[in-house]
Amino acid sequence: MIEFLTEHSWIVWVGLILILLIVEMLTLDFIFVMMATGSAVGLLADILGAPWWLAITIAAVTALLLILFLRRPLRRALHRNGDDPTSNVDALVGSVGVAVSPITSLSGQARLGNGETWTARSAGDDIAAGGVVVVESVSGAHVIVRARPQGK
Repeated sequence: MIEFLTEHSWIVWVGLILILLIVEMLTLDFIFVMMATGSAVGLLADILGAPWWLAITIAAVTALLLILFLRRPLRRALHRNGDDPTSNVDALVGSVGVAVSPITSLSGQARLGNGETWTARSAGDDIAAGGVVVVESVSGAHVIVRARPQGK
């Protein structure tokens, strides 16, 4: 087995690169892509005839240098123009819906514009079933709503 790995070490390198790239796709943090790049340099060193210990050292040093000097600028460039994305729940604030049942400060249900039905609480006066509501905030699994003013 050791002899096979020594003779076909490129298979180990390619497998390692693939695993690291898959993990990077799950984390999106640039660490594993830097390690995969270091492994690719180690693969190149191995193909060019470097001993196994030198190929591993080259891969580790390359990955470390990339992580230390390239990761932070890449992350900054990636997030430079983007605002923090709004989560699905935060995106509900300001949306309009209809009271499915009477909504009080303790209970009720509202169907929002996106088609979802949420447990709702009133932020002000009670709201009759069929009344138009606007989401003011989200508290756990409840939307806090207020009756939409007439004419809006």
